Amino acid sequence: MSTLQAPYGSGVTLNSNGSVTLAPGVYTVDYTLQGDPSGTGTVQSELVSAYLNWNGAELQGSRVKSTTATTAGLEGQVSNTVTINATAGGTVSLMNGAVAMTHNSTLAGIVASMNIHQVLAY
Repeated sequence: MSTLQAPYGSGVTLNSNGSVTLAPGVYTVDYTLQGDPSGTGTVQSELVSAYLNWNGAELQGSRVKSTTATTAGLEGQVSNTVTINATAGGTVSLMNGAVAMTHNSTLAGIVASMNIHQVLAY
């Protein structure tokens, strides 16, 4: 995985495993995930899904899903924005929620991003 960062300000630290440590405060997290599901062409198997992991567990309300319902090399995309109230700080990670994903070699590949903005510091 290639990880790029450009932190500005304080309260947000990118870790070597791709997770982000947040200092106590309120944050908005914008995230996207794009890739080609490795399914059989049914709505249930051609699923692009992403969610946020907060301190080791799925953040309730963060999971987003989309389906292409075809085995064609289509790269579906999901995106969402959530607010995290990190009263004691914590760690957030963007997770692939699909069973299996790949990428069509003629397209961009599996691409994911997470933008975090501190709204209020505690």
